[in-house]
Amino acid sequence: MLRIRLFEDAVLRLFLANEVEGTTHLCQGREADPVGVCSALEPGDTVPPRTGAQCRARTAEGVAAEVVDLRTLRALDVTTIAESVSRTGRLVVVEEVPPTGGYAADVIASAVERVGPLAARRVTMSDLPIPFARTLEDAALPSADAVAAAARLLS
Repeated sequence: MLRIRLFEDAVLRLFLANEVEGTTHLCQGREADPVGVCSALEPGDTVPPRTGAQCRARTAEGVAAEVVDLRTLRALDVTTIAESVSRTGRLVVVEEVPPTGGYAADVIASAVERVGPLAARRVTMSDLPIPFARTLEDAALPSADAVAAAARLLS
């Protein structure tokens, strides 16, 4: 892990000095994520970036949320998900991929198998390839407003 950190520090220095063209994706501080363990976040916590898009856990206007950062999908920490869903009876799953073939449906199905019937929504990007242009990519990815709208539908 030390080698990874030193390499990423060197890449960051080169990138900031404009000696590396293109973009970089650094995972500093994420080298040793536990596998199969969720992280229940507190209000004000941030969800670390996964795919280059910065996601923030926030309470949208009129929507209170208990946020669970899955961290890994294999192994999936169904116990933590089920505990959260048991308290609220609702589940909104957000992922930055198209709905077809994504994990959101599997997360919802796992929660239903553990807890029983519940109100659930998936918030995904549009069902299309991810655009290359940054502005189009940002428009295609799920927004905080879309998450809040999904949560309001479950209220």
